[in-house]
Amino acid sequence: MADILNKLDFYFTPISIQKIHPDCAINCDLYIKTGPKFILYKNRNLVMETNDFQRLRASAIEEIFIHNNDKKNFRAYTEGNLESILKSEHTPIAKKAEALQESAINVVEDIFKDSRSGQAINRSRELVGHTVDFLIGTPGSFANLLKIRKHDYYTYTHSVNVCTFLVTLAGELGISDKDVLHQIGEGGLLHDLGKSMIPSAIINKSGQLVRGG
Repeated sequence: MADILNKLDFYFTPISIQKIHPDCAINCDLYIKTGPKFILYKNRNLVMETNDFQRLRASAIEEIFIHNNDKKNFRAYTEGNLESILKSEHTPIAKKAEALQESAINVVEDIFKDSRSGQAINRSRELVGHTVDFLIGTPGSFANLLKIRKHDYYTYTHSVNVCTFLVTLAGELGISDKDVLHQIGEGGLLHDLGKSMIPSAIINKSGQLVRGG
């Protein structure tokens, strides 16, 4: 029985309570883990209030869990509260970096699904603005983003990494004009957008592409 319950770990993702914005409804169910079991703590679309955080910390709980099916929803929640998270004096810089990357991946994923979506493009511009502000206004921001950089060539994460590196490099070269940095960052974030029109079987093919006869 214990082995069956332990397998539940594969279906849930831990979330630091420092990444949850107080007094804002969350669009996914929240769970706490008691032994091998996951117990529903808060239903979706309910608010995490200050006393919720106090009770959790009083019980030495610093992480809650979401079902893996809700990862996309939680990324959208993080994106919607990103400005508050990045400006919070109580959120560690490492958690801010994680929130920024998760939001960026969420935006890029949606753009690649619908490259003609004006709403998604507007979200990318807002996201790049937050990225620029974070990188030039927060000491240690790039180092923390570097720590969580994924070492793969997955299109979404790669695009986020390119945006981060380009903005940082531009700053190191003495470019301080925010409008210019925004343009550079957006170019990095969307540089692979043309791939959205190419079938995934071609994009993900590991071997050599061969022209059909």
